[in-house]
Amino acid sequence: MSMCVATALVAALLAGCDSQPETIADSDVPQIAGLENRHLSGLERDGETLVGARALYRGEILDPNSIVTPTIDRYLAHGWTIARRRVSNTSATLVFVKGDREAEVDLKTNHLNPAMGTGSIDL
Repeated sequence: MSMCVATALVAALLAGCDSQPETIADSDVPQIAGLENRHLSGLERDGETLVGARALYRGEILDPNSIVTPTIDRYLAHGWTIARRRVSNTSATLVFVKGDREAEVDLKTNHLNPAMGTGSIDL
């Protein structure tokens, strides 16, 4: 095996380790697009359905719309509807509903260090 092929395989394996699942805890609740999940707590299930959770995220947020649009697309693809959307230059709040469940997604930019923007999901 050539050195180039071996290097490519190692790079592909390492890239796979950085990826996170699209949903929280194998549920129908999507992660925030483009941000890294840093902490997950308060998981509650009713049978197979996730009914409670708090997820915290970090990552680069230069413009909240760059995160809002793909996150909305993820939720819609998993059967959620958007109940409320508020977006400004520095923050965003999205509320999704599915049946009797509600998921609130909050985003905040960090102008001093854009790579340290924050996000959260409360279910």
